Amino acid sequence: MRPLIEPPETGASAQGPADARPADAGASGATADRRDPETFLPLPRLAFQILLALARGELHGYAIAKEVERNTGGRTKPSTGSLYLSMEKLREQALIERVEGPDDAGDDARRRYYAITPLGRRAARAESERLLRLVRLARERDLLQDDLITFPIPGEARG
Repeated sequence: MRPLIEPPETGASAQGPADARPADAGASGATADRRDPETFLPLPRLAFQILLALARGELHGYAIAKEVERNTGGRTKPSTGSLYLSMEKLREQALIERVEGPDDAGDDARRRYYAITPLGRRAARAESERLLRLVRLARERDLLQDDLITFPIPGEARG
């Protein structure tokens, strides 16, 4: 889907911090964003869950909430308010963007669709790697039982 073209905002207060978008980005921030994804770490838990949900494809807000719930086995059920506050912050940081919904979906016209940006994908990857390092450290310190680890860890030999 194409990013929605939003009217350009003027002035630093309308855009947030002066570095909120790269200088070469358009209104949607869709150009190559060269910011270091490490600057967003650690990601808040809900923000990371939103990025994980959108990593599979474009979704509307309610579908994002359901995907977060499904991905966490029901342990995280974001309220509408917390979900949209987190999504707005992710938009301001150019980690997600609003996109046009699918033409053939027959969805309610009020639904707003979102997609992860390339910067958002890099930030989610960096957060995943950060968490993986913590899990490895916990294993080294005998805080995890080996039989609880049932998924392959990249770069780690399984015996």
